[in-house]
Amino acid sequence: MPALRSAICETLLGEPDQDANSALIELDKGLRSSRVGEQCEAIVRFPRLIEKYPFPILINSSFLKLADVFRLGNNFLRLWVLRVCQQTEKHIDKILNIDEFVRRIYSVIHSNDPVARGLTLRTLGSVARIIPERGQVHHSIRTSLDSHNAVEVESAIYAAAQFAAQSKSFAVSMCSKISNMIRGISTDVVMKLELIPILKHMHHDTTTATMVRTLCTDLLEKYPAQDFVLVTLKTLNQLALSILVDVPKQIELLLKFLIEDKRPLVCKCAISGLYQIAKEGAHFWSEQTINNLVSFCQSLNVDNSLKADAISVFIPLTKSPAICQFHYSTDSLLIKMCIAESSSLHQSVAGNAVKVLTNIACYCFEEEIMSENDANILKVCIQSYLLSVLSAGQQQFDDIRNLSNEEQILINNILKLDNIDEPMDVDGATPENFDKGSNYLRDGLRSSVMLCKANKSLIPDFVSLVVKPLQQDGFELNPLICEAIAAFGGILPGTLLPFLPVFIKQLTNLNKNINHESIATKVLLCTVIFQAVAGYEEYDDVKQVINDVIKNTDLWTNYKIGRAAVRYGHFYISSRIFGSLNNRVGSEQMHFWLAALETISTAESQLTSNPSNLLGNLGQSISTYYRAIAALKAASLMLIFQTEYTRLRCELLQCFMRLLSTCNSFCTTPPPAIASAIVQATRDEMQSYGHITNQLRKRAKEFKGCADLYWRLYQSAFDADPNTLYHLQLLQHLCLLMAHNIESVAVPNKCESPVLDSELEKEGSLEIQLIVKCRQELLEIMSTVKEKAITHKHIRSLKKQASLLVTTPMCFPRYFFQTLQSTTITLAVSPQPRVNGEPITVNMGSNFVVKVEGVVQHGTKAKFRKVDGIQLTITSQLVTRNHDTRPTEGNLMLTQTVKPHKDFFASEFCLSFNQGSQHQVHIEAALIDDTASVWQIGVRNTLTIKCH
Repeated sequence: MPALRSAICETLLGEPDQDANSALIELDKGLRSSRVGEQCEAIVRFPRLIEKYPFPILINSSFLKLADVFRLGNNFLRLWVLRVCQQTEKHIDKILNIDEFVRRIYSVIHSNDPVARGLTLRTLGSVARIIPERGQVHHSIRTSLDSHNAVEVESAIYAAAQFAAQSKSFAVSMCSKISNMIRGISTDVVMKLELIPILKHMHHDTTTATMVRTLCTDLLEKYPAQDFVLVTLKTLNQLALSILVDVPKQIELLLKFLIEDKRPLVCKCAISGLYQIAKEGAHFWSEQTINNLVSFCQSLNVDNSLKADAISVFIPLTKSPAICQFHYSTDSLLIKMCIAESSSLHQSVAGNAVKVLTNIACYCFEEEIMSENDANILKVCIQSYLLSVLSAGQQQFDDIRNLSNEEQILINNILKLDNIDEPMDVDGATPENFDKGSNYLRDGLRSSVMLCKANKSLIPDFVSLVVKPLQQDGFELNPLICEAIAAFGGILPGTLLPFLPVFIKQLTNLNKNINHESIATKVLLCTVIFQAVAGYEEYDDVKQVINDVIKNTDLWTNYKIGRAAVRYGHFYISSRIFGSLNNRVGSEQMHFWLAALETISTAESQLTSNPSNLLGNLGQSISTYYRAIAALKAASLMLIFQTEYTRLRCELLQCFMRLLSTCNSFCTTPPPAIASAIVQATRDEMQSYGHITNQLRKRAKEFKGCADLYWRLYQSAFDADPNTLYHLQLLQHLCLLMAHNIESVAVPNKCESPVLDSELEKEGSLEIQLIVKCRQELLEIMSTVKEKAITHKHIRSLKKQASLLVTTPMCFPRYFFQTLQSTTITLAVSPQPRVNGEPITVNMGSNFVVKVEGVVQHGTKAKFRKVDGIQLTITSQLVTRNHDTRPTEGNLMLTQTVKPHKDFFASEFCLSFNQGSQHQVHIEAALIDDTASVWQIGVRNTLTIKCH
């Protein structure tokens, strides 16, 4: 949020795009201005400058300048410097001159103004991570805690909390001071409430933690007021999670307050603490504590909203195998309680109970330990809840339709308020019920999808249960239902095909109502239809209903429908959609992007246009693909993955075309008369079949080369979602499988068949399952031919395999259209030449140090994999007079692995040049994720060295 504010501020101020030094000089001018407004403007620009150029030299200079402003300026400027330090907290470690920075800030602590002293303490507290053991700062905090000025005391409390989190010595020394202030009669009640949270940082040694826990438990007895109990319980919870030894005691303490204390806020605080412990350490829960919580949930005098919150504690608990292995039987108290509460009239209670049952059922299906009878009981409970929320949701929609326009407007205005967070009363007819109902429906559908992913045999039952209301006349279609149907369809191919007429009927009825609310539902229904017919020929009624939808929707909706068609292999529909869009956009890049999508769809549809002339189809498709590649290059330089993926698809089609041409030449070119002599000379019996042997071996090498290219593309897709990576793995596997099948015909020695990862067959989405199905058909075709020979039977088998892989619709991966996370590396290499383009001059025999600094930038939150290290590789190549970088004795390669700290990394290489000539030094950075996999993302930098 601070970075966002800075970005907005700089956009409003109109800062031009400039280098780091120019920006720093401009801000320095603002700091030296005599006007306070210009000084403030310069200060608030510093966070954006640091985020844009997060290198130590610039950060050190920036903070020293800000420290000068803090030392010489007024309290208003000091406040903004404090805000900058708080907003750029992750870059504080890069300050090089820490002593000088602290000296300038700390000089204000001797001021007679208590507000200035308070701002100084807060600023020092915000940088406590780099100065945790500064004794003079510790002394100033202790002194300010005894001040009579409220502003200074509050600042001292803030600084004490920051330093206690970083410094063991400070935490131990301050423990008695804070405990005395909390126990002291002279300390204000409000100040005591502010001092208690500091105790959560006293976890550096067991003795201090034990003393703090004793103090807090005494406070719970001596100060039974609600505010004190809430703050103390939260502090004890965080302290227990830090040291872990007292977690069982903390669970018992929270259960005690939950059962005995009747105040609603205290009960909610206790449940919140139990939920946090369950989420971070489920193995600390004993069977007795779980049974105690179950007994509380079964109490008759417990409020329904409180019971729902208590049952929610079991949701993270049952995600742990340590709990599920003791509570998966229907004889368990937990299972009995959840089965009973799954039919509760209070939908939040029933929803949480169903979530617990779903977690346990998923664990049992994965481990295969649940009996069939128990599985049926849990399935019936989940289906009953799903049926109830489906019927309740439809009743609420019917009630809304029967309201007058004024009542509907009133309800919509109430639903837009952000402060509706009170628990819903089931029996009450409040407007919040309509909003909460969608949450219950989402939970029920999500539980059903999780259960079906764990046990795919349950999919038909749940799909028929969800689709059945759609067959009724007057049913109001909910987008959540469409999402759930799409989720079911994405688990197993062919799941939705029996219900295709129902979907077409719903889409036809929905298409008659032209309103903005139904647009999202239309897109989802189109996606569901595409999933239903994925892998099959496009039906005429499907084409007709999609065309009717396209005519009645806006351009962006049409694009999303076309994107869904490409992802599930319906290229005839997508080519028409993108063809109607590419000339109706406002930018040249968008035009070329849509033109490329249209051309790709046309190329894929050409592969099945004339089944009797496969070679002709391949020729047309390849030439069309070349136009698509040109359009992608014209669209943007950032479409690297899309361009490379399209190029590899074209390369794969060329491999199939050459294979078919080679197979066709088997009948027209018989073996030469000297075939026997060639066999004797080469000792290769397969040479007796003539030129076809060498040609097939070339085709096998080409498929292996294509597999290597797919592997390189896989290594460059660090930000791709798992299904996209599965997709690339499968394409690489198919290339290797084709190479193996060709070699099994043309190579005498037995070669091993490539093995497919078992996760691809279990975890893959619908697009992955379609390719896996194609692979199985490929293996069945090859299994009919076993003997080592080149006969017409073998050639027909290879042609059939090629025809199968070419005519199977290629479902494009999600990463081709959407990037769900973004990770980039910015490198700064020094030294740099004084003039761009000129070489750096060094003396022969001397050592040349190359310093590499870099920043890992995350565009969005990391969802799939995180950066754990950076692999830096530097290569030096001797350039000859004709500028050829051939391998010589002067070439060398060095590699280092560094771990980024706060997204920053730095390393140094020492190079030695023993030949007087020109050298090229290439620096390349690769990412290492948390599983130690290396990803070549293509970040490179080059230096030219001239050695005398």
